[in-house]
Amino acid sequence: MMKVIIIGCFVSLVGVYSYLTSRNLSDMDSAESVPVLKELPAIKLVTMAGQEKALYQYLDNEPNHHLVVHFWATWCGPCEVEFPALVKLAKSLEGQGVKFLFVAVNDDPKKIEDFIQRFQNHYPQLEILLDTQEAYKEHFGTSRLPETYIFNKMKKTVRKFAGAMAWEEEYFTQFFKSLKE
Repeated sequence: MMKVIIIGCFVSLVGVYSYLTSRNLSDMDSAESVPVLKELPAIKLVTMAGQEKALYQYLDNEPNHHLVVHFWATWCGPCEVEFPALVKLAKSLEGQGVKFLFVAVNDDPKKIEDFIQRFQNHYPQLEILLDTQEAYKEHFGTSRLPETYIFNKMKKTVRKFAGAMAWEEEYFTQFFKSLKE
């Protein structure tokens, strides 16, 4: 009889623990889906040609419905790995109201040029901006690379992806298609 009571208590404890753990994880998931950054910061970054450009310009002056701001660097291993798939996704969404900006953080312009040379034949519209002052840390509230933000025409944050993503997966194609609906 004592064994049955001990086993019953153990099973009950495991059940309670499982319930509480799953609740904490679901709370974490819902918190993760709500971005901390509410809207596109009013900052200016420099193009590879040395021109200063405000991020707002890409939504105000162009027929874009969504802006993707991707922070990366040539010295970042995960950034280098995911870059080809993100460029391919950007090309597949060309002309569909989604503008991709690739913001190189604390990087050498020569290294950037050498790196992107591999992609410009496939996607000549590849737009690289330079973040030499680490504006992404101060204005976007992050210190991790790679990181990707998606903003709508109203400059509101739609989604944030932290870390390297498998951009070639169908999920991302469907995600961007759902933005148009």
